Amino acid sequence: MKIKKILLIGFAVILIVGAIKVYQWRLPRKTREVKEIKKVEIKPEVKAEIVKPILSEAIGREIISTDGKKALFTFNAEIWVMNIDGSNKKQLTHTPETISSTRSSTGREYAYADYPYWSPDGKKVLFSIIWEDGHQTFNRDIWAINADGTNQTQLTNTPDRFETDAEWLSDEKIVFRVPEEKREITLTLKN
Repeated sequence: MKIKKILLIGFAVILIVGAIKVYQWRLPRKTREVKEIKKVEIKPEVKAEIVKPILSEAIGREIISTDGKKALFTFNAEIWVMNIDGSNKKQLTHTPETISSTRSSTGREYAYADYPYWSPDGKKVLFSIIWEDGHQTFNRDIWAINADGTNQTQLTNTPDRFETDAEWLSDEKIVFRVPEEKREITLTLKN
């Protein structure tokens, strides 16, 4: 097995072996030991070079779906999805364009979506919306959206608290960290 490329992207590591096999895993927050490695089979006609454009500096944190057919990535402050071969790019999220600037003394507050994460069944995407002014981060909340871009839903709404590193435990439960409180919170979602 000859390793062609190793990519460290956010908290995910993607190992590309040849042009047809991709191994993806995430480092667990507490132990940093790899417990699950996903092998994603890519059809022979898909070339590694096609995936390369999603790895530019302007685009980051791509995450491959559990079935290996789609990839999430961030671009221009939003979460996007595309086929694994780079085709059919679609913007999923629509970050609120106008947000209150009462927390920002500079009046330059803005929001952006980041840290996408597929649900185990591939039907939903978990992500964060971060509010900042270029100097200071004011808030970070957890959101979910259907994989087709519908039903964007805010799951947490806690001003002046950072909720980060959200992951699915199951199709109905998520876990996220609150760094300043040094704890993890599990949230059960309603259908």
